[in-house]
Amino acid sequence: MPIADITPADVLAAVRKIESAGNLESARRTLQLASAVFRYAVATARLTSDPTRDLKGALSSPRVTHYGAITDATRVGSLLRAIDGYEGQGMTRLALLLAPHVFVRPGELRHATWAEIDIETGLWTIPA
Repeated sequence: MPIADITPADVLAAVRKIESAGNLESARRTLQLASAVFRYAVATARLTSDPTRDLKGALSSPRVTHYGAITDATRVGSLLRAIDGYEGQGMTRLALLLAPHVFVRPGELRHATWAEIDIETGLWTIPA
């Protein structure tokens, strides 16, 4: 099918298949990626409009699950022992061992660069 013949219903049917399998986040990302492709096609004069433009809000949103902090000392000890016993990937193990010492979000730890860390002063400056 030529790209110009793709309708919003075609795109929605494709992402609904992903959504119906219970992959809500994958369906949302697929729609987002398709939209980027169609916007590029519009910008390069291959299409006159983005067929995904009117599909915002058409998919179910994944239910957000918030995980509470462990505040009980016994449970903290259990967590630290579980981290110490982790035998998975090396980089993941190192991140898990470092995390309780720096108390940062997982994304901040994953995206840290050596340029942010001043070894002499013992200071890690996380960019905004």
